[in-house]
Amino acid sequence: MTSSSPAIVDDKAPHIIPFILSHLSTHQKKYPETPFIIGLNGIQGAGKTTLVNILYDVLTKEHGLETLVLSIDDLYLTRADQEKLARENEGNKLVRFRGEPGR
Repeated sequence: MTSSSPAIVDDKAPHIIPFILSHLSTHQKKYPETPFIIGLNGIQGAGKTTLVNILYDVLTKEHGLETLVLSIDDLYLTRADQEKLARENEGNKLVRFRGEPGR
C-alpha cells in the first residue's frame, strides 16, 4: 500500500466488489441488454477516485468485465466555453464559474 492509497479505501474494496457482483448478476438476468450503472459520490478528498480506480482494476482484470469510468469533471465546459457563457449571462451568478464544490 502506498501513501496515495489510504488504508480505509483499501479496506472497503473487498466488501464492495461482492456487493457489486451480486447486483450485477441480478441486473443481467433481469435486463440482459441494459448496461449496469454504478454511481459514487462523496466530499472532496474522500477517496472517490482512488476507490474507483481500484474497482475498475478488479472488475476488468480479475472479473473480465467491460468497464467505463466517467467523472463529473469530464462533463464541465472548457474554460473558454465557461467564460463565454458567463459573458453572455452577466447577471446570472450561477454560471459565472464552474460551480462550487458539491453543487
